[in-house]
Amino acid sequence: MLKFFQLSTLSPKVDGVGIGVQLHQRPDGVYIREIIPNGPAERAGLKVGDIVYKVGGKSVNSLSKAKRLVLGDPGSVVEVEIIRDRQRLRASLRRAPTPAADLSFDAEAPWDP
Repeated sequence: MLKFFQLSTLSPKVDGVGIGVQLHQRPDGVYIREIIPNGPAERAGLKVGDIVYKVGGKSVNSLSKAKRLVLGDPGSVVEVEIIRDRQRLRASLRRAPTPAADLSFDAEAPWDP
């Protein structure tokens, strides 16, 4: 049986509110694997390969902890601290709705930045 929907009701599935990144766990830390175009992370200048070591002032040592810390209320601000080229950098990001596909936290897939 076919089901019909009004086009105005179709929208990307939103699974949460975050900073617009895909993260990856490696033995030496949690890395940004992908930046979602036009998302909070891109606007703040975060880059693929950045190591996320603190979110909201709390140390990040696993993907599950990173996920809990980056997700939050729409419009709320979170401080993200990264390591890039051996330098520690800090950015304030305003959380925004993120399509479910953009909330990937991958510990298994191989990756080499």
